Amino acid sequence: RWRPGRGRCRGDWRTAGCPSCPARLIVAFIAPGNGPGKPDLAGAATRASAAPRHLAVYISGGIGDTLMNLGFVRALADDAGAPVTLVLATPPVATPLLQSQPYVRDVLAIPDLHHDKAHRVDRLAALLAPLRIGTLFLFSYQDHVLKAACAARIPVRAGFLRTHKLWRAPWMTQRIAVRRTGTPHPDTHTWLPRLFTKYGYPVRPVEPSLTVSADAAAHAAVGAQGHPNLVGFGLSTSAVIRRDGV
Repeated sequence: RWRPGRGRCRGDWRTAGCPSCPARLIVAFIAPGNGPGKPDLAGAATRASAAPRHLAVYISGGIGDTLMNLGFVRALADDAGAPVTLVLATPPVATPLLQSQPYVRDVLAIPDLHHDKAHRVDRLAALLAPLRIGTLFLFSYQDHVLKAACAARIPVRAGFLRTHKLWRAPWMTQRIAVRRTGTPHPDTHTWLPRLFTKYGYPVRPVEPSLTVSADAAAHAAVGAQGHPNLVGFGLSTSAVIRRDGV
């Protein structure tokens, strides 16, 4: 149920804003030819038959979450036959390592935008628009990222929606419902294969997905100077039983 002033994209949908705002969403239901792919009965577009112009993946977790999801990123890149752009909330310290991966086209590190609540939608939309992204996968969910994707006129926006916040559904063209509450990124290896299966993307992650180039290793060595040789491991508590049995 749409309420004026709640969850509205920053762009003017009547002219150049979100293609999934309420009025255009109604048109999409009535005229199945509109938008990428063909709308299903739930209003979500199926995968378009044409290859995407530019794939991008957004991840809001830390460096560990990014590395754990690289298998799915590589699977998407292999399936599309083109490298993928990563839009990350992590600090740029890991950018050289990620950019050295052959299936990564570019890395857009935006950690500061998350704290600029007054302008983050407009700022991120300005960064996304010139990239001409055809499909944006939200491995994590953040309202401002989805609003910016709408304002940047990214035609396909795929990810999960919580069952108690389904009023955000018009912002996405490809989606599944997730009941989990609390964490902004439920266990990706649980829900992401469901999304991929529904819309015809590669379901299994490609492993190994991480290689360390000489340049990335040299950059890490410089950054580690003056720091102790300590490696820390953290176990997420977002689920009682993890897939690794811990």
